[in-house]
Amino acid sequence: MTPPRMSTAARTDAFPGWDSSLAGRFFGALFAAYYEESVRYAVLRNYERWPEHFGKDVDLVVDPNDLALSHGIIRRLAADFGLSFTVRRKRSSHVTYYLVGTPGEDALILDLRPDVVHHGLVYLPGTLVLASRRRHADGFYVPSPALESLAILLHAVIDAGTVRPSYQARLGPDGSGKTTSAELLCKRFAETRIPVSAVYLGAQAPLLPTRRLSQQLRKRLSTGPKVKVVKDVTRRQRLRGLVHIMADKWLRYIVYVRPRLARGEVVVLDRYFYDLRTFPHPLVQRPWLETLVMRLIPEPALAFCLVADPALITARKNELTVAETERQIACYRGLSRWVRNFREMPADGDRTAVIDRMAELVLALYTSHRSPERV
Repeated sequence: MTPPRMSTAARTDAFPGWDSSLAGRFFGALFAAYYEESVRYAVLRNYERWPEHFGKDVDLVVDPNDLALSHGIIRRLAADFGLSFTVRRKRSSHVTYYLVGTPGEDALILDLRPDVVHHGLVYLPGTLVLASRRRHADGFYVPSPALESLAILLHAVIDAGTVRPSYQARLGPDGSGKTTSAELLCKRFAETRIPVSAVYLGAQAPLLPTRRLSQQLRKRLSTGPKVKVVKDVTRRQRLRGLVHIMADKWLRYIVYVRPRLARGEVVVLDRYFYDLRTFPHPLVQRPWLETLVMRLIPEPALAFCLVADPALITARKNELTVAETERQIACYRGLSRWVRNFREMPADGDRTAVIDRMAELVLALYTSHRSPERV
C-alpha cells in the first residue's frame, strides 16, 4: 500500500532549525521524503555547516535503482516550493539539478551519482559508500568516517587537483612505523579500484634458500634464553652478510615486485634496498661504492622516510641506541641526493594525517601516469 503523502510542513518538521532558508526547507523536505520512501542515499561531504550554510552545491550518492524514484521526489518538491528546474545528465549517470525560485535568488544545485566518477573512471563505487553509511545527528545519511575521509581525499586529488585548507584540517600528523604505514596506506585504497598491494622487503622474510638455511642454523645453534641486544654505533658486521641480504632482496624484487608493477599495480614496499646505507661496514660509506650501488638499484616512483626525535624512536622500539638511531636517520636522509621523489614524513604526531598525506602523493603520481581510459 502506498503511504499517504506528507505535507511540506510535515517534512520540514523532521529537520528542526532548517526552516530559516529556502535551501534548508528544500533539503530538509528532500531528506525526509527520501527516508519516507526508502531512497538509499548518502551525502558525500561539506555538511558540517548545515543548515546555516549549504555551499554552492549538495553532493549525494544514490543507489542506481532509486534514481527514478529520487527524480520523482525532486520534481514533486520543486512544484511544492514553486521552483523551476533544469536537469543535466552525463553518460556516467551523474545527474545535476538546477532549482531556481524568484529572480535574483541563487539556484539550488543538487548533484546525484550512483558512483563517484572522474572522466569515466569510477574511483569510488557507490555500493561501498552506501554500505558504510550512518545516520547523522540531524537525520540525513553520510558515509562512515573512513569512507568519507577517502572520498574527500580522492575528490581533492583526482577532481580538484589540490587539497584545500578546509579538507586538510579534516583529513588531518601518532607514531607510525614502516610496517604500520604500509598496511594503513593499502587499507586506504582498498575501497577504490586502484590496485594497491604491500610487499615486505626486509631481511627477516628471506626467499633465497641459503638465507633461509642461515637463519635456521642460527636458531638451532643459539642456546639459553634469547637476550635482546640493543644495537649501537660501535658494532661492525661482515660484508658477506650484506651481499647475502642484497642477493635475497633482488630475488624477492624480481619474484614479488616486478610482476605487480607489470600488471599496473601500485606496490607499497615495507623497506627497500636502501637499508644497505645503514649497514655498519666502512666500505659501504665509500663514495664510489655508493654511486655504483645506487645506479644499480631500481629507483622507486616515490620514497617516504619516516623521521622523528631519535630519543622517541629509541624509547618506543628499544632496538637501537639513540646514537645509532640518529646515525641511521642521517643515512636515510642522504637518499634525497639519489631519489627524485623523496619525502620526509613525521613518525610522530597524528597518524591519520601522515597516511592521508602519503595517499594524496601516491594518488597524484598514479593519476599523472594513467588516464581513465587506460585504467
